[in-house]
Amino acid sequence: MKKYLAILLILVFSLSFTTYGSTASAAGEDKLKAEVTKVKKKIEDGKLVVKGDTNLPKKTKLLITLTNNKFDYSEQVKVNTKSFGKFKSKEFADGKKALFSGNYTLTIQTLPAAKQSEKVQKKLGENGTLLTGDLIKKLDKGGKIVEYVESNVKIKSDRKFKGKSANLSTCKKKTAELELKIKKLEKEKAELKKQLTKFEQDDAAKKEQAKKAEDARKAELARQQAEAEEAKRKAEQEAQAAAEAKRQAEQQAAADKAAQEASQSTNTNTNVFYANCSEVRAAGAAPISQGQPGYSRKLDRDGDGIACDQ
Repeated sequence: MKKYLAILLILVFSLSFTTYGSTASAAGEDKLKAEVTKVKKKIEDGKLVVKGDTNLPKKTKLLITLTNNKFDYSEQVKVNTKSFGKFKSKEFADGKKALFSGNYTLTIQTLPAAKQSEKVQKKLGENGTLLTGDLIKKLDKGGKIVEYVESNVKIKSDRKFKGKSANLSTCKKKTAELELKIKKLEKEKAELKKQLTKFEQDDAAKKEQAKKAEDARKAELARQQAEAEEAKRKAEQEAQAAAEAKRQAEQQAAADKAAQEASQSTNTNTNVFYANCSEVRAAGAAPISQGQPGYSRKLDRDGDGIACDQ
């Protein structure tokens, strides 16, 4: 009997759902009033696991965030909804340690429609335009997401926080101090940059001056070398000219001497005369070479330049 009643209830539910779907479709009611219900927090050994139900489509991407500003703790977990919009997070912990005992803020959000699958996008609408309800949050860049926030989630564990708790005024004060330090550092940076630019300019000027001095030194050395080479060339030319003059003078002196000797020989030849070789031999002058006193072609029968040689 119970079995038949269960089957009957399922048929009635299916018929009602089909009728509702057809009516809603006919009336153009395609909006999705987003709901997040039955959010359960399971805490064991100071570690948290979050479960919950939604009416969101299957495989909707969710971002679950657990934060505590006092402990400077924040962790995010991405999950996908299962059948009937159910979801379950992984374990929230402080690394491998338990969370500090205290109150935390739990936030459950849908990722923007652009990051959802095509099937989910069709049901959420482009940029989440089909989403309605109290859990809707408008994004600064346009579009809508679902956001569920639960503060004062109490977590008890053996770990007690012993540090200083951060508060807004302290954060603002530290921020202002850091901003002043940043401005001071930026000012110092600008001054150092200015000094560096000046040093670079001075260094460039010194290098240019040194280059000019080096170029001038090389030019002077080249000039001196050119002058030395020119002086050497002139000295060599003068030496060659002097040697040539000496050679010509020696040649002229030799020619003058030869001419004088020839003149003297001619004069001598004209004063000494031998009629034949017998007179030459008698005079003890045989033989007589050409150019010597008494030589004549008549006495040189074989014409070898030596007279009376036989």
